[in-house]
Amino acid sequence: MSELLASQFSWGDLLTTAIALLALYFVLHSVGRFIPQIPFFRNFERQIDLAIHYLLLIYEPMVLIILGSVFVLVHPTLHGMLMGLLLVAGFSHMKNYLSGRLIQLDNTLAPGKRVAIQDLKGIILKMGRLGINLQTADGWHFMDYGSLFSKGYTLISGEEIGGFYLLKITQKDPDKGPPQRDEVLDLLLTAPYLDMKHKPEFLPIEEDSSELIVRISVKDEGHLYELMTLIREWGYQVAESTED
Repeated sequence: MSELLASQFSWGDLLTTAIALLALYFVLHSVGRFIPQIPFFRNFERQIDLAIHYLLLIYEPMVLIILGSVFVLVHPTLHGMLMGLLLVAGFSHMKNYLSGRLIQLDNTLAPGKRVAIQDLKGIILKMGRLGINLQTADGWHFMDYGSLFSKGYTLISGEEIGGFYLLKITQKDPDKGPPQRDEVLDLLLTAPYLDMKHKPEFLPIEEDSSELIVRISVKDEGHLYELMTLIREWGYQVAESTED
């Protein structure tokens, strides 16, 4: 029994493990960022993004479990008691965190999706580690994942609440070739109608596509049509897109 309670790891082992796991975390992030820049992989950009997304969703809680286990093994009796107290005190946060992992693995909810949660209806602005930020007509609300699980939610389609929209942008003159992403982004960032808390996000497209699909957030629902008019004045064709 005394052998089981004896220290099996040192603080140096904990530090080495933490550095190795953190380094691997950044490697995974870098892979998701740089591989799509290689011409051969551009057609698989969306698949790569999803694979890295799911891998990180699983990897992060695994890191916490591994580090927690090594921490306990540094001093099993004392650290085991401390870890037990920490788990009891943070049970609600742990529940929300794990519930969030499950919800995000399902991939049903994502920023920009319109949802109804009982009497609350709005657009998901951000999916954090413990809950979601929801933009509604009355402002934004935070809802933890545990409450989301217990209350349930419904995805809303075909109804604009204001906030996030998908736009399909093409050249008015086909002879000019496809619109350039950097050029369009620079123009969008000068538009007065965008909510700059959320930078325009371009969705992956085929390498030879003649269009761009961009997710934008506007300050007010009425600004969408003013923004589309402005984009047309820049020399592009623009329409709302249903792709996601």
